[in-house]
Amino acid sequence: MTEIIFLFEDDPEGGYVARAVGKSIFTQADSIHELRELVRDAVSCHYPDEVTRPKLIRLHIVLSAILKDVEKHFDISREQLLDQLFY
Repeated sequence: MTEIIFLFEDDPEGGYVARAVGKSIFTQADSIHELRELVRDAVSCHYPDEVTRPKLIRLHIVLSAILKDVEKHFDISREQLLDQLFY
C-alpha cells in the first residue's frame, strides 16, 4: 500500500476525529494539529512493519472542522464567518 486516506471531522462531543477510509484506524484529539500527529502514530501502530506501512497519508478535512477552528480562533459565530467568506 502506498497511501492511506483519513477523513477529519468534528467530534459531536468536542474536538475532532479522524477515520481511515477502508481501514479500521480511528483517533481523536482536541485540535487539528494534535490530530495530525495522532494519525501518524495510529498508522505506525496499525502497520508496525515499515515495508508494509503506507508511504503517504492523505488528510481530507471536512469543511465544518475548519470552520470550527476559525470560529474559535477569531471568536466569531459561524453565521458571521460565512457572511465574511461568501458575501
